Parts: sequence; structure tokens; C-alpha cells
Amino acid sequence: MDIGILGLGPVGKSFVYAGTKYGGHRLHIYDSDPVKMAAFAEFGNIHRCGDEGEVGANADFLLCCTDMLNADALTKAAKAMKDGRVVSDDFSAKTPAYKAYTAAGRQLPYWSIHTMFTPSGKGFNNQLVVEIPVRYCSEGGKENPYIGEFRGMMERAGARFKRIWSVRDHDKRMGRIQGATSAENICTAATLARLGISPIRSGGTVYSNALDEAKFLMALRAIGEKGSSNPRVYGPIAMMNPYSRENIAAYLGVLQELIAAAGRSESEANAMLMEAMESLGWERVKEAGELWDSSFGPISNPTNSYSSHLAEAVLWSRSEYPLEIFAETPSPPYRMREVMALKTLLMHKECVRNMRNGGANDSDFLETVRQYRDWADMAAEAVGADVGRGWEHLTEFERTFFEPVREAFPEELAGILERTNTLIGKLN
Repeated sequence: MDIGILGLGPVGKSFVYAGTKYGGHRLHIYDSDPVKMAAFAEFGNIHRCGDEGEVGANADFLLCCTDMLNADALTKAAKAMKDGRVVSDDFSAKTPAYKAYTAAGRQLPYWSIHTMFTPSGKGFNNQLVVEIPVRYCSEGGKENPYIGEFRGMMERAGARFKRIWSVRDHDKRMGRIQGATSAENICTAATLARLGISPIRSGGTVYSNALDEAKFLMALRAIGEKGSSNPRVYGPIAMMNPYSRENIAAYLGVLQELIAAAGRSESEANAMLMEAMESLGWERVKEAGELWDSSFGPISNPTNSYSSHLAEAVLWSRSEYPLEIFAETPSPPYRMREVMALKTLLMHKECVRNMRNGGANDSDFLETVRQYRDWADMAAEAVGADVGRGWEHLTEFERTFFEPVREAFPEELAGILERTNTLIGKLN
């Protein structure tokens, strides 16, 4: 089979390696960055193409792994494809990918995927891959053979597939799992940078337990080291998945509701959090707490409100997709964040008491989330009118939420992916 791959960032490169190692397929690749193209100069079964159209003309199965703001690469390649060949993408939001597919004006099979734990050069072993049979994927009750061949290659690489039936269903789920969760982590890091609080520096007294450290490190993971592609991942998720903005606004609303309730009385805030526990399932919350304790030790006297985690848990409890994909992904960042939030929910009485006693920076965090929501709304409106304007808003996103963190915590960010992978690995 001839596989075409557009975009040679971390995700695209992982698919190139999988194609050469597990399938023996002929690969046709393109990236606008000549340095990325040159990295594959010595591979005998890889054809380095001159543009997107050349990739499409040669591909039986086309996979677009570009930045979402460059989704028009999919359109250009699809226009050049032969009938019956398959179009695919690995975008975190499927709405822009589907728009790019329809813009090609072709009735090609469109089978979209989403690797839930982004490849990091170590392959796809035991990773969850969401598949969405969007258009024309079967004929006469039989699946397009190119789809089966590609899926088989991924399964030989160790991937596990879960089917979702529509672009809308995928983006609604990801709007909650990625949109709101990313906002929570990025805003946590940005708030701490503004306040100059580092829980893991020696001599720190404000944040003092394992949950504080984990919360901080997982927030920094979303920021990434200088030069990482994280702003180009999380910015478009907020701008281009319509359900992300909806969930960021919902998260802000829950946070405001929780802080206001705690300001009025402990009993009102605790009742709100007990309702969330009941909705999520007491046994599940308890199991998460026990998992935390066995992995990192119990927390006897929390000194913070952890309002960011509590609001996240409440948001999940009100979702039509509560924690489903978290449970199916083996020990990724999402699983870690779930355990952290549910462990916090178990300590809600102490957390609410700390909120009322001023042992938190809730108002500072609330203001950062509000700023994030406002940016996402403005950027989405601009991109809806002209996708090219997304780059200027992406620059603003990085300048506002990422650069201050990198300036404040250069030591803490060094090797952050490896450090948090080690932390995640401690979950029993």
C-alpha cells in the first residue's frame, strides 16, 4: 500500500516509522520545513514529495498530521487523489479536518483517527486510537481494504482502537477532555508564574505535599519546554473545536459557582461537591483516592483549596461523557489528572475550609481562566472569518500564557516531559 503523510512533527514522524517497521509500505511524505524532510533522506522506501498534491496523487491512504491551522494541506492533497483512495487525519479536533475534506469536493472515503496519548518517538504500543468512519468507508457491507490494512499496521505496532461514530461526537468529548482540562492546566501554570510560587523549589512553604507537586508538574507539562509545539496544539484546540470554547466557559462558570458558594457557607459548597461525587459514583471516587494513597502516600492536612481540581471534577460530573475515555487510556496524563481531581474531591471539606480561610489564590486563578476564555472566544471568531488570522492569535496565546511561565520556571521546565512521565509511571 502507498501511504501519504503530510506533516513531519512528532505525530507524523511516528506514523512514518510505523509504516516502515510494521507494514513494509511505500511512504510518500511532505512537510514545508526542509529540515524535517531531510531527516528521511536515507530511507530507501520513502519518497520525499515536492508538495501536498504529489503526496495525494501517489497515496492509497492519505494521513494529514499538520497543525490544524494548516488543514488546507489535506484539501490540496485530496484533490489530487485517485477515486476510492482513503483520506484520514490525526487532528485533536475533527471539525476543521472535516471542513478541509469537504473543501476538496471529492467523494473519497474519509476515515479519521485520533491518537489519545500523543506519540513521543516510542511507538504506539498500548496506545488508544479513536477511529471515526466519517464518509464512504464501506461499500456493500465491506470496509474499504485500505482502511483495514492501515488499522492492521497500527495494531501490529500495539495500538488499540475505539470507534466513535461522528465528528460531532468526537469533538464534544474532546471539548471536555482536552478543551477544559488544557485550560485548567495552562491557567494553573500561568497563575503560579504571575504569583511567583514554585511548589518544588527548596524552601517553599506555601505548597508542601505530593499533590501540590504533581499539580504543578502536570500544569508545566501542558506548557512544555521552550521551543515545544504545545502552543500550536492547545491554541487550535481552543480556537477550532467549537465544543472546547463551550466547555472552557462551563469550567469558568463552575469555578465561579464554587468560589461563590464557599464564600457564603461551608455547607453550601460541600453540598455542591457531594452531589458531584454521587454523580461520578462513590466507588470510583474512592478507588481513585486509594490509588493516589498507594502510589504517593496519603495527604493528612491539605493546606490549599485545590479549587481548580474541584471545579474540574464538578464539570465532569455534569457531562454526558463522564470520564469514559480517561478510563480507557493506560496511565497517560489524562489518567493522572483524573486521579488527582478525584482525590481532591475526597478532601473537599478541608479544601472548602481553606477557601474560606484564605489559604488559596482562587481569585487570581479565576481571573486567569476568565482571560483564557475571552482569548478563546475572540480567536475563534477571527478564525471563523479567516483561518489565516489564527496565527496572530496563536502568537498572542503563547505570549500571554506560555512565555511568562517559561520565564518564571526555567529550571522546573527542564526535562518536564520526562519528569512527568516518571510521575505518571508511579500510579500503581
